[in-house]
Amino acid sequence: MISSRSTIFCLFHVFLTVAYGDIDLGNMIKLCDNNFEETVLKHEHMLIIFYSESCDHCKELMPNLVAVDNIMREKNHPFSLAVINGAECKTTEEKYVTTGYPTILYFNQNVDDYQEYKNGREIDDFILYINKKLGDLINTVTVKHLLNTLQTKSFVVVAYFKVFDNEYINALKVYASTHESTIIYHVKEDLSTSNIDISDEGIYVIKKFDEPIEVYKSEISVEAVSKFVEFHRIPHFVIFDMDLVESVFQSGINHHFTCFIPFSHDKKNNSQEILKKLSPDYHAEIIFLMMNTEDEKLTQVIDHFGIQKDELKCMILKLTESSLIPYHMDKMFETEDEIKNFIKDFRDGKISKFIKSAELEDDWDATNIKQFVGSNLKPYLLEDSNRHVFIMFYAPWCGHCEKFQPILQDIADEWSTRKDHSLVFGKIDSTKNDAHVDIKGYPTLILFKNGKQEIVYDGSRDKESVTAFLESNLSGEDTTKDEDGENVTEKKKEEL
Repeated sequence: MISSRSTIFCLFHVFLTVAYGDIDLGNMIKLCDNNFEETVLKHEHMLIIFYSESCDHCKELMPNLVAVDNIMREKNHPFSLAVINGAECKTTEEKYVTTGYPTILYFNQNVDDYQEYKNGREIDDFILYINKKLGDLINTVTVKHLLNTLQTKSFVVVAYFKVFDNEYINALKVYASTHESTIIYHVKEDLSTSNIDISDEGIYVIKKFDEPIEVYKSEISVEAVSKFVEFHRIPHFVIFDMDLVESVFQSGINHHFTCFIPFSHDKKNNSQEILKKLSPDYHAEIIFLMMNTEDEKLTQVIDHFGIQKDELKCMILKLTESSLIPYHMDKMFETEDEIKNFIKDFRDGKISKFIKSAELEDDWDATNIKQFVGSNLKPYLLEDSNRHVFIMFYAPWCGHCEKFQPILQDIADEWSTRKDHSLVFGKIDSTKNDAHVDIKGYPTLILFKNGKQEIVYDGSRDKESVTAFLESNLSGEDTTKDEDGENVTEKKKEEL
């Protein structure tokens, strides 16, 4: 249910988060375990936001949601917004929340059939989504509204016609019915007085990448119009900034040739021209990006990939279900052919993925919970096939992780007093280290039996439940030792 695009989209929004005060929920419907199912069944259309009071992303988002809820109430729309505190409503939270907070889900009078909201987080994004759910696929807007939207959105489709009912717009409606995140506006006001270079009626795409305005000039058909919009929706080459997160990471393209370079560097302009020239050859297969390592707004993104401000580094980023896997070039390219050869080697499986790793501390294994890093986790798991390892994959900003840490410590300390010493407890900061596994949310808890078999724990994060999980999965293992250090189970087999 969770796509790679939505997960990575959320990851990049994390980099923009700032601290906020208390959460104001306005008049949105309040849900919990005792009224969740009953309320969902009563409402034909419901958007439910799972949140945590410690989640800064939630605090940032709530004012927009309150505003949307007020608009729905004022217009008496048959669409309701509701909130549920995941920390207080654990039964419901554990069923629906898989990627952390906020999680936004759309329900249509069925608690088992729902969709994850994957659109933008501005008020207009929610209104657009709601209108489409209610059957209003294309909104007629003023020129002022269009200009305001273009300030924040990197891709907008504009149907510029004096009359709304025509074959072009009918074709666009069919496209809109299956592309909820694409903003499509009908404008009938005169655009000649605006700063938008559009004069003749037609279908246009306006974007912040490649050519800024493209006009549709082909036959009137659903297939042709859809192909036009889809072709131009996917960037060839972009100078990356956070406004382009949606266009890049929700494009459906899972390979990004990304170059980190300080824009004051004398190689910047030549590198940019090479990428722009080459990028159309890989349309709908690879997006080409440049990131300015001197841009303070991108500091956390750049740090995430371990890039220094004065460094020139290019790589292919491969999007999986929940992560970005980097494949590094050995050195900065000078020619198109170097990039082509690198991409060919990547396709042929000749390029190894880059393992991101923090520095291993001297006391990494000094306590009952070992602090793993990217470079030593996999070797540790593989070096002893009789060893079992239970690991928490966490993020420093994760409130759930912080809450679970003392519980895990308590379990590890208690387990260390048992005669069974084949179970090792560990943790790893997944924001600074490659985890070697797909992380769908934080914390992710995995038991590695015999160093390789992965068993993901998805139950309640309390001491009793986690302990029961471990004991159940390790029962019958040859791990209990007698006073002489011999394996009791093996001895019993021999006696039989």
